[in-house]
Amino acid sequence: MKKVFIVLVLFFVYSCKDSALENTFIYFNQPQPQNVDVVNEIPLKFQGKFSLNFNESIIVKSKCILRKITEDFFEKRTTLDSLNLRYESGYVIEKETGKKHEASIKNDSIYWKTSTNDTLFSFADNEIVKVYKSSLILNREINNLYQVNILSFSTTYNKYLQLGTLKDANKIEKQLHIPREIVMNQQDTAYVLLKPTRADFRKLLRMKEFEFETYYFLK
Repeated sequence: MKKVFIVLVLFFVYSCKDSALENTFIYFNQPQPQNVDVVNEIPLKFQGKFSLNFNESIIVKSKCILRKITEDFFEKRTTLDSLNLRYESGYVIEKETGKKHEASIKNDSIYWKTSTNDTLFSFADNEIVKVYKSSLILNREINNLYQVNILSFSTTYNKYLQLGTLKDANKIEKQLHIPREIVMNQQDTAYVLLKPTRADFRKLLRMKEFEFETYYFLK
């Protein structure tokens, strides 16, 4: 029964996963959590590759966190030219960029993969990380406010949470009642500024079912 449940969860996460959060409604008044030291590199115990499936994984290194997306393609050899591609010596080559992708041929079709790395965190000048409760708290300063994402680790799964939608803000208000300031843009909410204590933030870490959270089960 437990195996069936895990499979169902994996299917749900993969099926419902949307693109990365682009615009945030949630900011914090200072780096989170309070009274926790900033670290200059990610501790070794958190480093590694954590997979959602065969096509998506998060790679945690000492100085950066990446999301790697791999896509599989196949086309008839005769259609490559119309896609601005060509096949040469075991590679599919993009004509415009010259970028090469390892490829294989089966019958009259060509198979290849592409990989892209999206940088989630890189210790940029406006980025700091804190370690708290088996989680990496990723703080990014934007106009003297702080956007916070969280990478949490446990024995059963690892979770990457992008805090930021208005629905998330309402969920936090309903469950935790963290002191906050609502900043309006004409008649609409521009963003919500949260002012949690460390105890408030600890409770926030325990919450689940935010809109942009992804579970990575495999290492």
